[in-house]
Amino acid sequence: MSSSTSDFVVDPSLKKEIGKFNKGLQDAFNQQDLSAIPLLFTDDATLLPPGHCEIVGRQAIAEYFEEVIEIGKEYGLQSRYFYDDYGVIMKDSMYFMSGRYILHREDATVVDKGKYLSIAKKVNGQLQLYIDIANSDLKDED
Repeated sequence: MSSSTSDFVVDPSLKKEIGKFNKGLQDAFNQQDLSAIPLLFTDDATLLPPGHCEIVGRQAIAEYFEEVIEIGKEYGLQSRYFYDDYGVIMKDSMYFMSGRYILHREDATVVDKGKYLSIAKKVNGQLQLYIDIANSDLKDED
């Protein structure tokens, strides 16, 4: 069942589709699949990771994740994505998704945690991230 919030449509059934997408992103990261990660972003996507300037374009995003995964190999980094109460909103062909993430080592030591807001769209029938922003809950240790 859908309900209206302003001119947006809130549809709980979208959570299944977005959950599958998030699991694909999580699995690609955790399996260090550098060929799969860029395909989850549009050609003109923008990535806004914590503590980093914006990264624009699929190729630049691929290079960013290559660096992150290379650094992560030393620590055995793993990620988890999950929804919070905000969930998923769809307007026209855009999907607005929010939730929380955890980046941890294999021994479960938390390296980063925070929240994300993503805008995705379907390209040739496949959901892809168009804008992805993550915001850390951890404070810088100055």
